[in-house]
Amino acid sequence: MFLTQNKPSFTIVVTNYNYVEFVASAIKSALNQTWPAVEIVVVDDGSTDGSLTVARGFAAANYRVVAKENGGQNSAIAAVLPSIATDYVIALDADDRLAPGACAAIATAIGADRPNAVMYRLECRDRAERPIGLLPEEPFRRTGAAGHIAAHGGIPAPPTSGNAYRTDFLRELFAFLDDGSFSFDGYASWAAAWTGDVVCLDAVLGVYRVHGANVSALGARVDRVRRARVVGFALAHYRHLHAWLATRGEAPARWQDLVDAYTWRDLIACKGGAVFSEFAWTELFVAAVRKFGRAGHLGRWRRTKNILAVALACAVLPLRDLAWRP
Repeated sequence: MFLTQNKPSFTIVVTNYNYVEFVASAIKSALNQTWPAVEIVVVDDGSTDGSLTVARGFAAANYRVVAKENGGQNSAIAAVLPSIATDYVIALDADDRLAPGACAAIATAIGADRPNAVMYRLECRDRAERPIGLLPEEPFRRTGAAGHIAAHGGIPAPPTSGNAYRTDFLRELFAFLDDGSFSFDGYASWAAAWTGDVVCLDAVLGVYRVHGANVSALGARVDRVRRARVVGFALAHYRHLHAWLATRGEAPARWQDLVDAYTWRDLIACKGGAVFSEFAWTELFVAAVRKFGRAGHLGRWRRTKNILAVALACAVLPLRDLAWRP
């Protein structure tokens, strides 16, 4: 049963931190939804750029603003998740926006089945609003997701703004987040896909802005520090997924067994000094080669190229660390 009038209801949680340039557009896109059962909550995560003032400039019966100290995206969602009374939650990053008919299209996809999640595509646009691609770029994996994740790691999934999660399922997932963890999109989408109870829409229902300061580093110059940050997020997603799977009796022996080949490769590229010092070079080499070696879906050339790159990096980068050691 749905909570309201036998139709799925939605809370769009706009998470904002210092996005004064974009937040008004995100809020307007939420307020302009054509579906009648929509609540909008803007959670300002300690902004210092005036974006909280922008958010407070909007008013509607289904709209409210929550201000809190800075703690990251997960803490912003967690601040309001217990009080959400709708069937589904869409976590909309303040630099993104939804199409006016997004909730209506998602509601149609939900039907009477109430899946754990609905995923949909986002159009990437640059600062000049020029279309530059879609997320995810790859086809959705509509069958066999659990087996693929167990063997190869994550599956193609949209970023945070491209998912609608059933509220009780999202609360279940948030119980496994580490204190201080920043994002949840990979973990949540992979967990939903693992259950098989997910609907994937090829329709483009929103816009993902690429502006150079995205947390994902998409569209930005990826130096070693930024790459390490993104890899750290990915590793946290796998730890959370492993903890959740353990309660279902479906987890592999170690959380590291879930990590995908590209994350191992990128970890190797930015390891050094105190960065990821908990991983030995031999461990990284074996893990990356094993994952690429089994990744038949990547094709022979891509697998071979990456295995050679990993082997070269693991031979050269430890020497760099020795040279830099005082």
